[in-house]
Amino acid sequence: NNNTLYITYHVFLNTPNFFSVRFTSSSFFYHAAHPNSSTVSLNIERAHAKIISLSELFKPNTNYLNLISKICREKILAKLSPTIPMQDFNSPAMLQ
Repeated sequence: NNNTLYITYHVFLNTPNFFSVRFTSSSFFYHAAHPNSSTVSLNIERAHAKIISLSELFKPNTNYLNLISKICREKILAKLSPTIPMQDFNSPAMLQ
């Protein structure tokens, strides 16, 4: 009957104008097959106590999600390419 919840945080930026923090949680519930984990990041503009969304960090009508996705894929491939064939990682299912 051991249920657990762990939450950690890391402050990335703490200036008079902005505050950025990442929370990571891990939980395990009795009889569960495996633990659950999640990560949430918050970027806050202090002057208005406003949470800044990812889209607000980019110019309007830019394709920032595809750019971020491309960079992430390249970084993952650089680490995993010896063990995962390139064609598997670039399959349509992986690119969505």
